[in-house]
Amino acid sequence: MHQELAAFHVLADALADCEHLLLQFRGPVCDLSVRPVTAATGRLRDLLDGQGVPLPPAVRAASDPYALLRFILAACPGLAARAEAELCQQEILAAAAARPSPGIRTLLEGPASVSIIGDVCPAAIQGYLARLYPRQLDRVRLIIGRLGADPALLEPTPIPILQAAQLLGGAARGLRRGGQYPDGIRAARQAGARA
Repeated sequence: MHQELAAFHVLADALADCEHLLLQFRGPVCDLSVRPVTAATGRLRDLLDGQGVPLPPAVRAASDPYALLRFILAACPGLAARAEAELCQQEILAAAAARPSPGIRTLLEGPASVSIIGDVCPAAIQGYLARLYPRQLDRVRLIIGRLGADPALLEPTPIPILQAAQLLGGAARGLRRGGQYPDGIRAARQAGARA
């Protein structure tokens, strides 16, 4: 953990000239490993089984609930609202049990303003930040999460980065995005932001 904190201090120094930082919620901001969001996968499969929806083998084997949500959106959009509500509930529970990620407090208190983006519901992000970082919450300018079961908003996508740039009144190239996965870096580059 000491190495991770040291790495975040180096990152904070490197971002000293950054005006606005976009942080990915899952991974860099929130460690969901205590109660992973993947617990929702079983619930989404149960929803599909209860409706008699046959699942392709690859979808049945998927451990990622977002893969199931994409399938539901494509194959049975009539179940999308129920699937979204179930996934939201599981994300809120996972965020309520999540541990703080090392160094995030340093970034939240740094010179750059911060926004949090992610493919989880905004209530999970808000609840997590209010629980673990109540004093730093006013430093978070935007929370952009998944609103509804729209496959275009599921990662990896540049849409949240472009939304943040528009809401902040600037171009995406003026933003720095911190993420954990290669797909997130590609999405930032597609939006014209530095990652």
